[in-house]
Amino acid sequence: MKPLITKEQIGRVVNLSANISNQDIDSFILDAQEFDTIDVLPVALLTAIETNILAKIQQWNKNRTYSADDIVLLDTYFTAIDSNTDSQPPSAHWEANELMNFYQQYLVPFISYSFYYRFIAYHGSKVTQAGVIEVTDGTFNHISDAGRSRMLGDIKSKVNVWTGKISKKLNDVNWTFDGIVYPQDNGKNQVLKRGVRIYALGSNTRRSKFDRNCPPFLNHDIE
Repeated sequence: MKPLITKEQIGRVVNLSANISNQDIDSFILDAQEFDTIDVLPVALLTAIETNILAKIQQWNKNRTYSADDIVLLDTYFTAIDSNTDSQPPSAHWEANELMNFYQQYLVPFISYSFYYRFIAYHGSKVTQAGVIEVTDGTFNHISDAGRSRMLGDIKSKVNVWTGKISKKLNDVNWTFDGIVYPQDNGKNQVLKRGVRIYALGSNTRRSKFDRNCPPFLNHDIE
């Protein structure tokens, strides 16, 4: 699956330095999707979102003629009910696209914060040899382990908030968007678990020898 969000979208949610390239962040987005998103959400739901993203949905344009089932973006997503020209949504010719609005309003911030947790843990807020840095009186300083731990704790709290919001939304709509039910895949948890699934670097066990010896910030809130 391709990254479901872009650097531009992430930048609207978290403070991401302009010097970070897409190549720097795509692997972390995919990790956030693989371990925090795909692991609990139906593959069919995520695939349907991916299909719409690959279709490159455009902003609504008053000079275009739209056919039934065309999807446009105008602050939120809309689907054409019938053919129309110069009918600005929302109107009788359009209905809200529930799946893509779920993506925009819930998945984008959730994946953004999950990505940011991983990025800070591994690289820092800026891609530099210094790793995570902060500016104090115009001077660049390394952030202490305790400082990084506080950053990760703050980010993780936001991941947990959005996990709760997503869980409530899915329950409220009974896992149904635009009339399509997206039931959980076999073997997946029916309840979304809060917490970023980051294991100690180099280990997938909670208390490996590496885990016990790694710096405090790498052990912060490991799930």
